Amino acid sequence: MWKAWSSHNCVSALPPVCLASWTNTVKLPVGHNDLTTLGSELRCTTALRVLRLENNARRRLPPKLGGLRALKVLNITHNQVAVLPPPPGPTRLESFKVGDQQDCLRSPPKDIMALGTSS
Repeated sequence: MWKAWSSHNCVSALPPVCLASWTNTVKLPVGHNDLTTLGSELRCTTALRVLRLENNARRRLPPKLGGLRALKVLNITHNQVAVLPPPPGPTRLESFKVGDQQDCLRSPPKDIMALGTSS
């Protein structure tokens, strides 16, 4: 099991070469930074099970997020996301935290709504 620990570092971007080479990464906690984007290289992290993007400056989520079939935990709380992409399919998410999006979030997709909510 491999973790790329990068939280609380004022990181504004992850170099594409890093994401492309992190194929065995299972946990990517990059919360509490200044990330605004994640490159399409995120699709290379096929073993990724936990992606923590909370408390960043994200306005949108990567379109390749739906291709992360092993993803089980996704935390995007405290960003500025307006549109949620469809969940990874077939859905294996066990935890999807959306939280406060600073009143930017529009209606979630029907796939997300079908997952339900829990407190």
